[in-house]
Amino acid sequence: MANVVAFAERSADQFFALSDSMPEDSWDLAHVPTGPKGAYSMGAPDLWVIYKGVVDRGNQDASWQFLKWLGSSDYYQDNIATKAGRIPTLSSATEKWPDILRKLDSRLEKVSLEVILDQLQSGEAIGPQLFRYQSVADEILNPAMQKVFDEGSAPVSSIADIAPQVTKAQQDAMARAGG
Repeated sequence: MANVVAFAERSADQFFALSDSMPEDSWDLAHVPTGPKGAYSMGAPDLWVIYKGVVDRGNQDASWQFLKWLGSSDYYQDNIATKAGRIPTLSSATEKWPDILRKLDSRLEKVSLEVILDQLQSGEAIGPQLFRYQSVADEILNPAMQKVFDEGSAPVSSIADIAPQVTKAQQDAMARAGG
């Protein structure tokens, strides 16, 4: 079949599985087409966080040093990027990433992996929006999202309707945690 375009949003660490399931040289990466509001896709490197408790304990400097090491060091490249295909946290450490993946799997040689780095640097790729108590939000959001996107039994506007429930659940979880 000619003139067919397929879209998929996959995590970078799934490129190996994608290569397993598709004929070699039959797929590639491209920037998301620009629409009236711009070009955006969900994407982020591995993200690490430090909670405010490190400030209370006085070890924020050591924690920051650890995160910088974890996100850009040879340890990361040797143990995370090279085994799982994950994108380094710090943009200064991402330049080697396409070559690392191509050394791991030669089927990625012709895949435009640099598109992902372009997306991260340009702001086209936007990281996921997470709640402080994500599992609490998921209990409310997942059934609503299923009704909208899987079943088609609720309008998209129903997501906005449950926002107050999510906010209340977050506040309750914070109160239980002593926050």
